[in-house]
Amino acid sequence: MTGRDRKVPGARGEALVLVQLTDRRTGSVHRVDGRPLAAWVPPSGIAEATAQLMSGRDPQVWSVRVMEMAS
Repeated sequence: MTGRDRKVPGARGEALVLVQLTDRRTGSVHRVDGRPLAAWVPPSGIAEATAQLMSGRDPQVWSVRVMEMAS
């Protein structure tokens, strides 16, 4: 999903939030092939998205940032 899709409601009619994997050491969003590792999810999916992004990662190095987008 891209930033252009953020106004599309979630499955339950919820607004979407951006969930990003962040390097605690630098404060930068983690990138894969130059693209930010992030997901647009409904608020009810934050816990699942967080678990997937943090899977196999050291929580002392990585954190998840959740951003609610203004409409």
